Amino acid sequence: MYIIIDKSNFIKTASWGGILEGGFEVEDFEFVEIISAYRYVDGEIILDVERLKLLKQEEQAYAEIEELQKFIDETQTVVTRAFEEEILGVESDKVTITEVVQKRQRAKIRIQEIQEGMTDESSE
Repeated sequence: MYIIIDKSNFIKTASWGGILEGGFEVEDFEFVEIISAYRYVDGEIILDVERLKLLKQEEQAYAEIEELQKFIDETQTVVTRAFEEEILGVESDKVTITEVVQKRQRAKIRIQEIQEGMTDESSE
């Protein structure tokens, strides 16, 4: 097996089927977690539990951002249509539109909070 490690000796890439340019050969191992949570230390590959925890939190954060962004994207037409109807003087359901706009705003704030939290963690 070939691996490429970063400057902190965490595995960036692994190949069981071929040589990796810039990598080196190590004894095969079975990983059960995210590959980049493993570190190459003194000829051994070791799971770094703290890094694994951070990587899983990061995965969850990205998944939450993706869901929030999906909601924002899907409701854009509702907001655009309401804006156009208002300009044209067409009556629309102000309560529903207001609720959608408020939910979108909360989603945007939550995305910003998640991103700021990720930035704070990476600078530690």
